[in-house]
Amino acid sequence: MAPGPSSFPSTHWSIVRAAREPGSPECRDSIGRLIDAYWRPVYAYIRHAWSRSPEDAKDLTQDFLSRMVGGSLLAQYDRDKGRFRAYLKGALRHFLMDVEKTASRQKRGGGASVLSLDFENAALDVADAASTPDEVFDRAWASTLMREAIAELGARLRREGRAVCFEVFESYEGAPGPEKTSYENAGRAKRLSVSEVKAHLSYARLVLRKILRERVSDTVASEQDLFQELKELFES
Repeated sequence: MAPGPSSFPSTHWSIVRAAREPGSPECRDSIGRLIDAYWRPVYAYIRHAWSRSPEDAKDLTQDFLSRMVGGSLLAQYDRDKGRFRAYLKGALRHFLMDVEKTASRQKRGGGASVLSLDFENAALDVADAASTPDEVFDRAWASTLMREAIAELGARLRREGRAVCFEVFESYEGAPGPEKTSYENAGRAKRLSVSEVKAHLSYARLVLRKILRERVSDTVASEQDLFQELKELFES
């Protein structure tokens, strides 16, 4: 499902921009959305790059994200110098280098409130030892983004009265193993013809592409960055 050409969404850079403005009404929601989008990639990166216990990795994830929501990391980000995802990976590298230098075992987080994160399921995003921390981060980012976009797809299609459309999409795209199920199998439970299944899939994919563009555009500042992020998403 290629990114495809389209006009640059008007919501570009909106989440990062709002999260950097503590007085804005959108700030709290934007910070929450940034955490939802990036905490699994951050945790996966730290688990892969940090040669200590998973519990230490959890503490470090909390510490890094507390710095992000506290404003220092967001305030230092210059959108003209690269994509936000690349900036976060660089910030993580420097963060872990600093941790290695200080070798402090004190409680991390600087007194910030502990974030509610589902570390148990996030452990599934940690890759094999042959991967680099950057590759692990990128795959976790892509997995998180796609998972959230598909959840939103289901909600949108149900609101439109197209629940069957999403059920067909789930049946066809969510088949286990490397091989997708057939059009016939995807439509059998709903007694749909192959042409009806194809129509449902076409519409669901169109809406999903729109959702992905909207979500990615929230953290990029240009059409070129948006295209590159989408390209890397579909290659992950």
